[in-house]
Amino acid sequence: SMRKKYLSIFLLITIVTLSSCKLIASMDINFGPTEIIVNQQFFSLQWDSSCNDLSDNRADTSIFRLHYRDHGTFKWYYLSDIPASKEGWFFISEEQLDYGVYDFAVSYINKEGIESELHTSLDVSAKPMSGWYVNWYFEE
Repeated sequence: SMRKKYLSIFLLITIVTLSSCKLIASMDINFGPTEIIVNQQFFSLQWDSSCNDLSDNRADTSIFRLHYRDHGTFKWYYLSDIPASKEGWFFISEEQLDYGVYDFAVSYINKEGIESELHTSLDVSAKPMSGWYVNWYFEE
């Protein structure tokens, strides 16, 4: 069955939404992920907290775990845990992460401590279907 899921970046308004249920065909051929330029001091990451891969009964003891990595690298790093009883979004500023070029991912950890697979900004189910990464810099 096709499961609804998305991981998106928000900067005042929605820039990109990733969804396996709402793929849009395009005549433009893109062989790589879309670069999202962010030149603000902060942005927020949002994901579909209700998708089957990222929830069970969403008890208060369950959490979403956010991950990041330098774009083009393999190793994921821990960013933050968020109670799964809340909406799926996280505010990112210089306090959480340095400026740079990043991929992001979210996983779900149930009350038994079992972690789901990572849902990443580069998933082939993404919209755009090539996925996306963030190029984040700030000029005074």
